[in-house]
Parts: sequence; C-alpha cells; structure tokens
Amino acid sequence: MSSARADGGFTVTVADNGVGCDASGAEPEGVHTGLNNTRERLSLLANGTLTVTGSPGAGTTAVVFLPAG
Repeated sequence: MSSARADGGFTVTVADNGVGCDASGAEPEGVHTGLNNTRERLSLLANGTLTVTGSPGAGTTAVVFLPAG
C-alpha cells in the first residue's frame, strides 16, 4: 500500500501478489458489483477514479485517484 501526490491530485495504491483476477472486464454482468459501486461513488462524490489491473496468477493492483481541491 502506498500513497502519493499525483498530477492534480493524490493516488492510493494497493497491490498484492496473490491469485490475481481477470481485470479485463470480461466477467458476466453482476460480478464485481462492489468494484463498480466503488467506481461510481468515487466519481459522484469526489470526481475520483478506481483502476484495477491484474491477471490470474499474477496478483492485483488497485489505484484510487482523488483530484486536489
């Protein structure tokens, strides 16, 4: 886990080396509703974003960006 100032805001990054996930978005609808809800709330409440990357067997990284101001 790390946090940093970024261009025009702040990032919080959480990464692991676990079993990973398919972050391509190819999952059936209804899967990962928590991630979709988090993205929507970040966008609506803070104009922020959530980016999740990963692949099976290679861990997962989640990055939250919150604009300054």
